[in-house]
Amino acid sequence: MYEKKPWLKFYGDIPESIDYPRVTMYEAVMKTVERLPGAVAYDFLGYTASYRQFGSEIDRCADALASLGMKKGDRSLTLPDTTLHGPPARRSTRDSTRGRSTSWRS
Repeated sequence: MYEKKPWLKFYGDIPESIDYPRVTMYEAVMKTVERLPGAVAYDFLGYTASYRQFGSEIDRCADALASLGMKKGDRSLTLPDTTLHGPPARRSTRDSTRGRSTSWRS
C-alpha cells in the first residue's frame, strides 16, 4: 500500500479516508448553525463571525445573487476563501448546481 501512497505511513492512527455525509456544503454549514450558533465559524484579519452570523451572511449573499437574476444552472466565479467575502459567497453559490431553488436553500 505504501508504494502507491507513501504518505500513508506518516498517518499513524489517522484513517486513510473518512466517510463524509452526503449533504451539500450549505446543508453542512446550516446544521452547524443549528448545533453551535455561537461558536466561531471563522476569524479573518480581526473579523470574527459566529456560525449564526456566517449562516446569515450566506443567506444574504444568496438572496442578493437571486435578486440579480442568478438561477439554478447558472455559473459564477467567487472569491477564494482567503478573502473576507469568499466564504459566504462560495457557500451561497455552490449548491446552485445541485438542484437548489433560486435562493440555493433546502
